[in-house]
Amino acid sequence: MIFGNNMELIEQARMMNIGRTTENGWNKRAKEKIEQLNEQWIKFGCECLTGPAVEKILQYADAKKADMIVMGSSNRLRGISKIKALGSVTRKFSELANCPVLIVH
Repeated sequence: MIFGNNMELIEQARMMNIGRTTENGWNKRAKEKIEQLNEQWIKFGCECLTGPAVEKILQYADAKKADMIVMGSSNRLRGISKIKALGSVTRKFSELANCPVLIVH
């Protein structure tokens, strides 16, 4: 039997493996879609990053000298609240990005 901290280490290792498997799956699907778009003369790229979303994406955009960041909006807000507020991640992007941010719904 395993007790205490050893059990936590096993759980952390298992979760890290799940994360890698998920990341690999998303990368594979993204590459397939990119190939389809490139066949239609649409220049497109995709990168799968792990870590804090805002920090990682902004670092990547700066490194690639991105012309624009396009991101989806959260659909959690309803009614007048939807007009008045952005989600916390969307707001951070719009405040911190060194390029224009296009928010689509």
